[in-house]
Amino acid sequence: MNAPNARQEQLIDDNPFPRPSADPWALGVDVVSVPTPAIDEAMRLLDAHLAEDGTDGVVLAVSGDYGTGKTHLATQLLRKVRSSHGDDARYAYVGAQEGGFHTLYRGNYLATFNRDDVIRHIREYYAHIVADSLENTGFPSEVTRRLRELEIDPQHFVTQFNLAESTFLQRLNADLAKVTRNEEYGTALMLLLRNDLADQVWEWLRGEEPDPLLRERGITSRIDDEPRALEAMGVLALLYRGRSRHFVLVFDELEKVLPSSSRPPAETIAAFRALTDLATRQGIFLVLCGLPEFLEAIGQNNAEHAITATISTDDGLSAEQVLEYIDKSMAATRYGPGLGPFSADIVQFIYLLTGGNARRIIQICQSCYRRSLDTGRVDRFMVRRAAKGKSEVVDERTVRKQIATELQKQAREYHTDHPVGGEDGPRAPYWVPVYDTGCAIFLTDSVLDEADAQRLITNARAVRTTAPRSRTALIVNGFLADPVRRDLEESFSEPPLIFARERFSEDFESLLRRLTGPLEAAEGETAVIRANISRLAAAQTNAQRYLEELALQVESMRDTTERQYAALARDLQDLDPRRRQRPLPEHVEVIFTEVVTELKALTGLDAALGELFSAESPGSVSGVLLRLHSSEAVRTVGVAKLTEALIAAFRTAVEDWYGQLDGATPSARQLERLAVFCRAFDTVLEELPVYQLNTLNDLLARPSSRTAVIEQRTRSRRQADMYVLLSELGHRVRQAFSATGPGGLHGR
Repeated sequence: MNAPNARQEQLIDDNPFPRPSADPWALGVDVVSVPTPAIDEAMRLLDAHLAEDGTDGVVLAVSGDYGTGKTHLATQLLRKVRSSHGDDARYAYVGAQEGGFHTLYRGNYLATFNRDDVIRHIREYYAHIVADSLENTGFPSEVTRRLRELEIDPQHFVTQFNLAESTFLQRLNADLAKVTRNEEYGTALMLLLRNDLADQVWEWLRGEEPDPLLRERGITSRIDDEPRALEAMGVLALLYRGRSRHFVLVFDELEKVLPSSSRPPAETIAAFRALTDLATRQGIFLVLCGLPEFLEAIGQNNAEHAITATISTDDGLSAEQVLEYIDKSMAATRYGPGLGPFSADIVQFIYLLTGGNARRIIQICQSCYRRSLDTGRVDRFMVRRAAKGKSEVVDERTVRKQIATELQKQAREYHTDHPVGGEDGPRAPYWVPVYDTGCAIFLTDSVLDEADAQRLITNARAVRTTAPRSRTALIVNGFLADPVRRDLEESFSEPPLIFARERFSEDFESLLRRLTGPLEAAEGETAVIRANISRLAAAQTNAQRYLEELALQVESMRDTTERQYAALARDLQDLDPRRRQRPLPEHVEVIFTEVVTELKALTGLDAALGELFSAESPGSVSGVLLRLHSSEAVRTVGVAKLTEALIAAFRTAVEDWYGQLDGATPSARQLERLAVFCRAFDTVLEELPVYQLNTLNDLLARPSSRTAVIEQRTRSRRQADMYVLLSELGHRVRQAFSATGPGGLHGR
């Protein structure tokens, strides 16, 4: 019999490669970082700024593709401020979200600049205004010192000594005039200090209509569009900088807030320029991170937007930097400094596969390290398996359905598995006719070596030989090794498109436009106009049908959500009474609830089984039974239920651990026990084929051609989030108990 304890110790060995690779909420946790030209230049700019008196601001734009280290660079800047400047500098991180600057302001921005912090900073700002007014007036210096340090409440002080509050309000508005001429902000910020009006003011700051009590005091407008949202961001940024010498503000993933197909409106660009101008004038170090499309959307002219410098992270890591990164990472493990289970040859192989992309390197190393616990070494097979496993997050069937959806949305005629040039001609997985020729679209999983690439190149050349005027494209659902990328780019009409669910619609539309454009232009302007009008009419018909079904789909989603929350409530009521005596902290409960709710919404299993007992769905019993006859459906149901059971078991373990804590703050030994649970969850999850979950809704859903497209869009928004939620659950739970966590400004 093997020694079980030794085996368990191997399985729970702490993986040094982070998941996720960059965590802006764990700035107090040491991370492995290697110097790169991009990081060095950013640090140089920050050091120069911090060495000055803070009168001149800096606007730094950080541009780069997915996974190239933009967030890591930004968090390294924040760590520098946090560790070396204390109360002399303040900082904040704001991750963007889909929906524009107004959505960003109401969501993540106000979540960072939360209400209690805003009130505290208003009181601090107001105290300094009052203290400044008392200089050289005969008041003891000790009084002004205590005011500045909030040992004396400034409002009570003004009331007690019958000072003119209107004078201080004018001073506050004068300071805010550096951001906006709208005096409503000064009035609102002062009213926020009053307990009887704080709720109404905060709702107004969140973008709601002003309460009648606020209207009586001159607050009549509403923060309801992009320019006003950017203006409000500037007001809060100025407030938070306060009297500290430095303020570093990071906006990440800014490409999410810009329209996907056009430049933002002129008023949004102007408001954005006002925000960057504010940073420059008021000594704020503003960091703007995003894909290259972000800079393209706002305009490349740095002077136009007061951008001090632009840094690109697209160069990636060199082979030597990858070696250094793994060497430093191993130092925290039982291996100590060195490459551990990796060899120099394997590191070079990883570098060549990834092209130096930091995120891909970390993901592959994370998986390979875990798999090497049994053997003590990483081989090429492990690297290939990790590369495929980390990239092929959806199955081919799902990708094919999304391609078909996008072609239908654009009203394009297409054929699948089409013999080009006749029945004996080469096959094109997708053939889009364009006049007397067409475009062949190929689909493949990961391409890791020359053999994989040559097979695809041969197929593309066969199509071009048979139809010389045709154009070809390749969609890769998985990992594309850097060494073969150039060969594929030269052999197809367009560079390979890597399937990414969250942006596939936009990417595919652009690809199809580039593919068909030259062929259509060759037929003359009249033919192009005629074809575009025809497609526009078809697309309008499709859009009308989708709109007609939207109300039905929303109602269905509402019913499903109600059933999910009811089921979740029953689950919570069934918990052991001993555990209910000390429930999990609210922020930890939210983490588990979010994952379970999204999982049930994605699979649609509860909704499908609920049809069995629905009086409004005659014949649903036979329908569900018929669909469950599919062996694929049964296997996928098993994966879904096993995933739910794994999450429930993990949650129970965390509850029991939390119930046994000696105090409010867990000790290092207790945190290590929690880490064991988190690593065990990650280990089991790694072996589950969770990519199958996205097919379950398709397998169990009632056939309906009228709602299929809308349902697919709804699921597509969830699927990308689901994989992230599952893979990061253990990490988030661990950080929730061991780190400071998000929720606002640090270093105040």
